[in-house]
Amino acid sequence: MLHLNAGPPKLFGVYAQKGTFHLFKKLIFTAIVTLRRARGGVTSITAEGARGRPSFAQMEKPQPLSTHPKVGDSLLQYCYDTNAMLYFKHPSVGLLQLPRMPDTLLFGDRDRWQAEGLSIHPLVPMGTWAISYEGPMRVYKDEDDEDQATGEIVDVRIEVEWSANFDHFDFDSDLDVGAMARAMAKEKWSREYFNNLRDAHQTHYEQMGALKGTAMVAGTTYSVELESMRDHSYGHRREWRLLHRYALHMLHLQDGTQLNVGIVSQPVSCSNLELGYVCHVGSRRPTPVSEVGFQLWNFGERGSPPDDYAFSFVAGGRRHVLEVQGVEGAGGAPVFFMGWQWEARIVEKFVRVKLDGVPGWGVVEFQYNQGPGDHRPPTLAGGDPTWTLQLNKG
Repeated sequence: MLHLNAGPPKLFGVYAQKGTFHLFKKLIFTAIVTLRRARGGVTSITAEGARGRPSFAQMEKPQPLSTHPKVGDSLLQYCYDTNAMLYFKHPSVGLLQLPRMPDTLLFGDRDRWQAEGLSIHPLVPMGTWAISYEGPMRVYKDEDDEDQATGEIVDVRIEVEWSANFDHFDFDSDLDVGAMARAMAKEKWSREYFNNLRDAHQTHYEQMGALKGTAMVAGTTYSVELESMRDHSYGHRREWRLLHRYALHMLHLQDGTQLNVGIVSQPVSCSNLELGYVCHVGSRRPTPVSEVGFQLWNFGERGSPPDDYAFSFVAGGRRHVLEVQGVEGAGGAPVFFMGWQWEARIVEKFVRVKLDGVPGWGVVEFQYNQGPGDHRPPTLAGGDPTWTLQLNKG
């Protein structure tokens, strides 16, 4: 292993670079994954795969939770011009958010996706979902990411239905093999590395669709019709401290194309994983992204995401050029925090884009590791249910 791991130092002490035996390691990994896929398994060498999830109905329901305090089973709906954290962007009132934001710890029913007025319920697996919210929302303030307590409170009621436009994209079975192999081959292989790879695994899938329904804001009812991406992640635990950074571009174009493309840096497994997919009108099946020319360390490494930039990526053998421009004005880049101790800081940038000249819009999500220690204000932690006091949250 020592000979296979010879190579240059990591950029910023994080991002592994190609070593002497990169090509050899890439071929090994490609062969392993290709063989497992041919046998009806999955792309990931550590995942259970389709045989561990025999039906869409089982995948779409709340998963049995382990006893680990950081057990994960999360369902997210990203909507263009709104985001289910919950954010709702109103053209005159401003960007609305849940009153407890930027804190994202909600306490509700473990058998349903329901908490503090927000409910997400599957109607048809991989097909349609009912989403509702009724309660107060607070106007977002740009002045202070961590203190949103003085924003104006507005009464909101949302009733929408999400419908799939395309088949789901499963990160266990659908990620491009070449992109995965290229990323894995850069890392230093050891028994510890492969153990970490197994322990950090999360089942994750995404699906592009659209929302339709109504929203009542301060007594006035509006029609809602938005393009949307949803995802579902679950596993033994969700450890935000393992993630160094990521940048994900969740976009919709005027011609109906929907896509998610970006880079994830999780040094215990892959410090520079290129990933994504493109959904084209006329085909239900997403096309995996095989190459992303977005060098994460060049874009906001010190904590401030860029406003304007461009990069290229390859999907289906075709190279695309993506131009990104941040939306100016109040609420253009809200911030929230994830984890018991606010281990992750996440910036949601609303953007306008052009993909090969075709206009579009969406959200770019930039995640940053907050570093060691407890970053969650004691005033918030003090309001958590008493059973949380006994948990090891570190």
